[in-house]
Amino acid sequence: MRVLASLCALVSASLLSVAQQRIETPLQPVSITPAGSVVHILCARTDVNFNGNADEVDAPASWLSVDASSRQVIKSTEFGWGNVTALRFGYSPARSTFDIGFNDEVYRCSMATQSNTDIIFSGLVSSVSTSADGNTVWVAQRPNFTDPGSITEINAKSKDRVAFPTGVNPQAPLPYSTASGNGLAAICEGTFGGGNGTLEIWTDLQGTRQRATITVGDTPNHLLIHDDRAYVTVNGSHFVVVIDLTTQKAVDTILVGTSGFDGPRECVIDTAAADGKARLYVTTFSSDVRVFDLATGERLGTLAVGAKPEGLAIVGRELWVTRTFVEGGYSATRDVVIFDLTLPTSVHESNQPKAPSAYLAMSGSLRLPFELERDATLTDLTGKTTSVSAVVSDAQTLDCRHLTSGVYALRSGEHSVTIIR
Repeated sequence: MRVLASLCALVSASLLSVAQQRIETPLQPVSITPAGSVVHILCARTDVNFNGNADEVDAPASWLSVDASSRQVIKSTEFGWGNVTALRFGYSPARSTFDIGFNDEVYRCSMATQSNTDIIFSGLVSSVSTSADGNTVWVAQRPNFTDPGSITEINAKSKDRVAFPTGVNPQAPLPYSTASGNGLAAICEGTFGGGNGTLEIWTDLQGTRQRATITVGDTPNHLLIHDDRAYVTVNGSHFVVVIDLTTQKAVDTILVGTSGFDGPRECVIDTAAADGKARLYVTTFSSDVRVFDLATGERLGTLAVGAKPEGLAIVGRELWVTRTFVEGGYSATRDVVIFDLTLPTSVHESNQPKAPSAYLAMSGSLRLPFELERDATLTDLTGKTTSVSAVVSDAQTLDCRHLTSGVYALRSGEHSVTIIR
């Protein structure tokens, strides 16, 4: 387990001083995929009154190809009126193709022409993922919002398939590779508000297909794999859970600092900053992007988006972010905002020494740099919250004797830290 030597996030992180540009899109842009000099933006279907009919105020899903340098739209296509997996689709860099779900089929589309070249799958489609070489496609399937779902693995050439069970509301299956072997990971959202979302991991894919289930909290929304770690953005629990894919254990939580229905949506990692520090960018329905030091979990600042964002991507030394819904509501907007990551930023730095944002509880007690308030609570990855107490003789020492192994968010007054037991 990684022992964190991280710094505490500033309670009020300063706004980053970064210039913005905008690209107009059709309604409801949700995903951004850079591919060389071209950036592909997919927009979800907008059904204003949710009646399933194409009314005058509605718009079908659409696809824009944009020149990354000039910002000019190279090509655009509207899909037919139907259910399109604009937010969760497969991408093969080797083949320059997208695998996109449309109603009950998955179409392989040329990124150059935005046209269909093959039908990969027919059946229930909730989300689609594709191996980098394009040879394998995974389709997540949910029969409803309360029962377990499944993932179907398809050979793109032969169309041979195998299905295996998942938890409730599976999304975003992604392949990964570590020193210990290859695997497949997928988030399962669980039931709404149930706090039973999971990350599911399958190994020995050519053999018995071993399955591990890790509870991550209330409604995981996005999965990112970087090196040997999985970063799960958990919308309802307001944190990003870090999973070691080799040990298949949660090793950290990064508290995003949102609340209510304004939780985190997606994340991306930037490893090319001039100072050499890797950064985690997280979109939130608080109409901003929150920036964290990947190594320490320290919150570095906030990028104001001015609308509720979903997808984001690093394009060269720029951060492209979708503006999906209006700030404070759910009416669709129609543009992408661009932040220049090479410009100097203005982040307030305190001269006071900072405490770690995560603590490893190895014994029956844990000394903290602040006193525990009467309303102090611990929240585990299932979303279960319990009150906590200090040892009788010291208000700064947490009583850990009845704390089981796991990762917890400790909140006490103005303090929020992670406890790893």
